[in-house]
Amino acid sequence: NAAITAGKLVTLPDITSVAKSLGAKTVAARALECMQVCKIHSEVVEDAEAVSAVQQLLGE
Repeated sequence: NAAITAGKLVTLPDITSVAKSLGAKTVAARALECMQVCKIHSEVVEDAEAVSAVQQLLGE
């Protein structure tokens, strides 16, 4: 979401979430380009929400 807000590639200092595999310190240039051209919705969620979603996906 930092790149979306800035409108350009941004490198985060670190990913502090427990869901590290769901994020990237720097988004791919092509992904940012697609987001700017297409209607793509990006959302930041709390760690607990991400963990709950994975548990639901795996069927607990």
